[in-house]
Amino acid sequence: MISQGRMLVLFCIMLVSPSFIYAGSDVANSKDHPLISRYKDTYIKQYSFTEYDEYDIATGPAIPGKNRPPVKTVEGKITTIIYETNTNKDSVVRVFKNYLHSFKKAGFKKIFNCSNSACGPDFVLDLITKTPRKAQYLRFDPWNTNEKFSNYRYWSGVLKNNKKLAYIVLMVKTKIFNKYPVEVSLDVIEPEKMDLGLVTIDVNSLTDAINKNGKAILKGIYFDYDKAVVKPESRDSLHVIAKYLRKESNARVYIVGHTDNRGPGSYNFSLSKRRAQSVIDELVTEHGIKRDRLEAVGVGPVAPATSNSTDAGRAENRRVEIVLKAR
Repeated sequence: MISQGRMLVLFCIMLVSPSFIYAGSDVANSKDHPLISRYKDTYIKQYSFTEYDEYDIATGPAIPGKNRPPVKTVEGKITTIIYETNTNKDSVVRVFKNYLHSFKKAGFKKIFNCSNSACGPDFVLDLITKTPRKAQYLRFDPWNTNEKFSNYRYWSGVLKNNKKLAYIVLMVKTKIFNKYPVEVSLDVIEPEKMDLGLVTIDVNSLTDAINKNGKAILKGIYFDYDKAVVKPESRDSLHVIAKYLRKESNARVYIVGHTDNRGPGSYNFSLSKRRAQSVIDELVTEHGIKRDRLEAVGVGPVAPATSNSTDAGRAENRRVEIVLKAR
């Protein structure tokens, strides 16, 4: 017969032993991505879906002294799924290799992969925490991932054929120090054309803003990522700007390009000026505005409208403004 004291000890062991892991259930409103199934005996711990956003895919290891690993930035629909195994019997290697087998069968081609120290110093920490967006908060703790007791793998790849373009980023992790469940972070990025034309300007609000502040943000001016050519979807806003300049026939203005703070400063200064110049070129060639009334200025990241710490903030900072010159 077991004494009360021994029963209490056994009960405490059951509570603290990592072997006693309760099976988890999928978080509400979550689902597997149709491109890739989950590893056996796992549940969805956290889930996020974004209609359109930027995503940084590591293309190499983190380099000592640099801010973060080299990345390829893509845009589109982003699905982030965090899985966790229901037991502690699986290894990172086993889970990781099973996913890689599935990726290969599906036709994905590797972009980059690494593990532990081969990923470079603070790889996960810098890659995730310096790419603020909703999905980052769903990750396993990046600080713990970079500690000496952590064990993780990273893999990125692309699927490209005549039916589909998609990127996958996989991170698999557990702790070496003890037996813990394996966590899987799976991102699927599906590039697609963004729904533009949601933000516009009208000549009255543009005039009011310039009269009040001496400047105005030119909403509805679009560029492709890292490009300086004005997109056709900007046509309506350019028409409004030209209408203002014809109405205010004596006005002389700066067209000022702004960027976020990502990337080299010198490059952002150049890109912002080239974008401002592209707007001027459109106003001159397509709308008949005299070039000597317009001057392109690129200020890069030095005059942000808001913090660059979030995707929404960086998007707001990537803008073109019209600034009234002294008469």
